[in-house]
Amino acid sequence: PFRQNSHFYYLTGSLEPDSILLIDSEGRTTLFNPPRDKEAELWNGKRLGQEDAVLQLDVDEAFSYDLFPQMLKERMASKSLIYSPREDGFL
Repeated sequence: PFRQNSHFYYLTGSLEPDSILLIDSEGRTTLFNPPRDKEAELWNGKRLGQEDAVLQLDVDEAFSYDLFPQMLKERMASKSLIYSPREDGFL
């Protein structure tokens, strides 16, 4: 069974798999999570989707996780340093 990463859960309160949290240098939080999908939800349970993620998890904004690579590239264009979690700590 799936178990959410403890650090990710502490920061978001999200128990959904396939989710990514982006925190920018101003402290703005962006969650990338699975979109609502009625057919998948029949088998795997209800998903928050983006609108409910903002309301329930207190993140500033949420997008479908498939938009993450494109949006990360756009947001990182003017940045010189990023931190990313690893098993043994942070980069």
